[in-house]
Amino acid sequence: MGYGVYGRAIQSRLTGATMLDSPNGFIGATRQALNKLGAVWEPGEAEKAYNAGTSTQIPVNPVVKIRGRFASQLRYGNTELVLEC
Repeated sequence: MGYGVYGRAIQSRLTGATMLDSPNGFIGATRQALNKLGAVWEPGEAEKAYNAGTSTQIPVNPVVKIRGRFASQLRYGNTELVLEC
């Protein structure tokens, strides 16, 4: 997932491909990694608006807002975690 950051992988019973073993997929695994790295984060603005009921658009891309310094890039396959300032 990143330099020194590893995620637990399992083999899919349907396709046989490897996938992250996390209840919420990539976003769940990255949030666990951020917590273990000690980064202070919160959901992105689009996710906050959806959860508050002010927007009906479901956020597709994983976005988090980082408070403080964090320079790592977290990705799995073609999906990359986007950091808001």
